[in-house]
Amino acid sequence: MFFQNITSPLIEVFLLFISLNDNLEKQMSFIYKYWFFQFDFPNKNKKPYKSSGSNMVKNEILRTYLPENFEIIPLSKIASFLSGYPFSKSDYVKEGRYKLITIKNVQENGINLNVDNYINNTPKGMQDYCNLKPYDILLSLTGNVGRSGIIYSKGCLLNQRVALVKPSDPNLNSYIYCMLKSEWIRNKLQNISNGSSQSNLSTTEAEELLIPFNNEIAIKFANLTKPIIKNIVKNLSENQRLTKLRDFLTILLINGQAEIYD
Repeated sequence: MFFQNITSPLIEVFLLFISLNDNLEKQMSFIYKYWFFQFDFPNKNKKPYKSSGSNMVKNEILRTYLPENFEIIPLSKIASFLSGYPFSKSDYVKEGRYKLITIKNVQENGINLNVDNYINNTPKGMQDYCNLKPYDILLSLTGNVGRSGIIYSKGCLLNQRVALVKPSDPNLNSYIYCMLKSEWIRNKLQNISNGSSQSNLSTTEAEELLIPFNNEIAIKFANLTKPIIKNIVKNLSENQRLTKLRDFLTILLINGQAEIYD
């Protein structure tokens, strides 16, 4: 088999998607900070709320000023934190039907789907939510507590020490994603984690964390950023496809089943 040297173009496209996603993440982060840290979301006159002089009220719980009509709620009111399943190592295979998503796969820049182990059959006691779907949001519960990312492929199972963060309202998905990516929430989660040699965060502790919230503003933000998060998932999925193609071509070359020509 002969084919042209397409490795370099593949890498170029791969890097392009990474760059695009990095820019998209920065866009969402900027909008989130503008709306929920500076509190300059559009008011009823479509002007920046705080900067235009709209009413701010001192909150004694968080010891800061918040827009009126914002309330303090536990995270459990808008999301459930669901622990992964403790799969048995005896069920691990090197190639199989399902990828096993572990704490190692939840990294600083998101979810890495290059897994160490697979599972062929789901255990009877496994909860349905552990069979992950695209747009599911994951959170690390041990070690580097508070890492988060979004799933962009089917056929993945959720292992223990990682939580699925499930919005109570699916329309809040991109809002919750950006909230978990924020430095403020990450620091809060790390502060409430415990453990001597390694930090551990319980799902109950995470759900009890108090945040300022306004449902109407959160929904508006989610609707605004929904197209952005769709593009992020699309780019991540395309990167995965290109990676598989690159690996397939590399194996053909190593085995002498293909040659490169200019």
